[in-house]
Amino acid sequence: MNRIELHRGDSLEWMKRQEDESFDAMITDPPYCSGSLSSAGRSASPLSKYVQGGQTHQWTEFAGDTRDVLGMALWCLGWMSEAYRLLRPGGYALVFTDWKMLPVLATALDASSLTWRGTTVWKKTSGRPKYNGRYCGDTEFVLWATKGRMDKIGDPNCLGRVPSHVVAGVERIGVKQHLTGKPLSLMSELVSCVPAGGRVLDPFMGSGTTAIACLERGLNFAGCELVPEIFETARERIVQATKKAPGVYQEPAFQSSDQRQAICCHSPSHRS
Repeated sequence: MNRIELHRGDSLEWMKRQEDESFDAMITDPPYCSGSLSSAGRSASPLSKYVQGGQTHQWTEFAGDTRDVLGMALWCLGWMSEAYRLLRPGGYALVFTDWKMLPVLATALDASSLTWRGTTVWKKTSGRPKYNGRYCGDTEFVLWATKGRMDKIGDPNCLGRVPSHVVAGVERIGVKQHLTGKPLSLMSELVSCVPAGGRVLDPFMGSGTTAIACLERGLNFAGCELVPEIFETARERIVQATKKAPGVYQEPAFQSSDQRQAICCHSPSHRS
């Protein structure tokens, strides 16, 4: 049986309560604090930065996306250092960013003691159109690192592959559940580096797409989300995903020690 845990609250405080070396990978999509070429622009609300003019939207605004460059670097160093403590030796860390904040994330990654191994490019099937002679904004990036020496490819305790340096052609199926949500097919590709039956950490789980990818691959998952409305979206998506698999049961929701809601679901372990 694999276990899916969803927690609502501040991610750094939640991470501090987790046990040392209790995760096989961290796969997460933190706020970029981007969307503009100026500090003033970056401090604007996410809906004004990431929803193009004239578009309608139905998404809840997420938190933590208005830091300046220095604030972003120090904040990232905090939770990345905690991730280093939580990962087992050789465990993976995969962190999304865009081109503006890639240098900031890379600096924090190095300072956290994680070993930066490379940068995977997500080549999106759609992006902001070209205009005024500019290049099309159709890529985002995944910085990937390990805690010390990485597992050898082909090790019997590993799935035997890691994502290539270009992840392309992943289509979004269905309605996007989060303002900056990633396609399930993309996250399924990224979690393939996790050993069978492993446990994935996501401090910024948003609408829970990584959790669903782990559920479908028979992996364990623990994630955290600060905004109540977004947490409820993730909770509902996990409940619906577990109903699709035979033999799945769900435990009642409960309150953690700090009164922030958490929910645990179990499903039969399997590999896709």
